Amino acid sequence: NRLLPREYCAKDSYPNVLCLEYNDLLYTDNDGLERMVKTIKQKIQESFPYFATVPLNEKAAIERVRDIVEVSKGTRGYDPRRYGILPSKVPPPQ
Repeated sequence: NRLLPREYCAKDSYPNVLCLEYNDLLYTDNDGLERMVKTIKQKIQESFPYFATVPLNEKAAIERVRDIVEVSKGTRGYDPRRYGILPSKVPPPQ
């Protein structure tokens, strides 16, 4: 059940596409979350050389994933200003 056809993952044809396997995004605990973020960071840096030259904040990425999980569970409300992302139904801050 691929969302993206395999041919789009060919670096010689589509160098601006990063393909991840479903299992790359799975984790069951905090250690797994940290490993997942490190793995994705490594794949981004290997696929796009520019990102090997700039700092990528793993701690911030881990916190963002935790925030997404909490909002998805409904244990914390969505604050659209937290990451500067404003859905069209949320008015901008005054």
